[in-house]
Amino acid sequence: MKKQKIMKTKIHIVTFIIGMVMIVQQNLNAQNHGAVKGQVIDSLTKETLPNANVFVMVGDQMIGTTTDLDGRFTLKPLDPGSYSLTISYTGMKKIIEIRVNPNQTTMLPDIFLSNEMLDDVVVIDYKNPLINPEETSVQTVDYKQIKNNPNLRDLKKLSASMSGGIMVTESGDAYVRGSRSDASIYFIDGVKVTSGNIHLPGVAIGSLTIYTGGVPAKYGDVTSGVIMVETKSYFDLWREANQQ
Repeated sequence: MKKQKIMKTKIHIVTFIIGMVMIVQQNLNAQNHGAVKGQVIDSLTKETLPNANVFVMVGDQMIGTTTDLDGRFTLKPLDPGSYSLTISYTGMKKIIEIRVNPNQTTMLPDIFLSNEMLDDVVVIDYKNPLINPEETSVQTVDYKQIKNNPNLRDLKKLSASMSGGIMVTESGDAYVRGSRSDASIYFIDGVKVTSGNIHLPGVAIGSLTIYTGGVPAKYGDVTSGVIMVETKSYFDLWREANQQ
């Protein structure tokens, strides 16, 4: 009887630990979710298209929404990464290749659909702007934009080459807008790394986001900047392999 009680106790402890780990992982992922916004318009009438279907496929799972009366949509939450965004409406269809960045909303230009798309699917490779006009202190780049950068293997030097607000000394210390080198924080897939001594293969970087000012309060009492790295997901690697 004692052995059975001990066994049950161990099972309960293991179950509790697994549950706590899952909750922590969900909270970390929730902090990094992004979104996509846009408006769907009929290219012939120039009228907005309500109830158009907008979705992405994550493996076998569909994440989707529909446009409102003004043809606008917001698709969320989406994990950072590359997606094929499909927009369809009564025989009209368009696919846009997009990149979702952590904690940011990807604003798409007006999406025009026409009946001429009935037989052909139009694929557009959308590029995120280097600087968000609504948040000029935030810069985000994806792997396509940095893959030929000579500093790809050094995260600090790579960040400095992307942003004019970062300076790296010969000793390897990074200073954001002249503040102390230890005043900046780094995140890898939502996990905080205070030292900045990150040994990450450059080819593993999916996107790099740099805050040199106006840091959101959720990152805590940061007196300098925040550098966030999202590594490539399985779907990013799968898409790269199929595009070669």
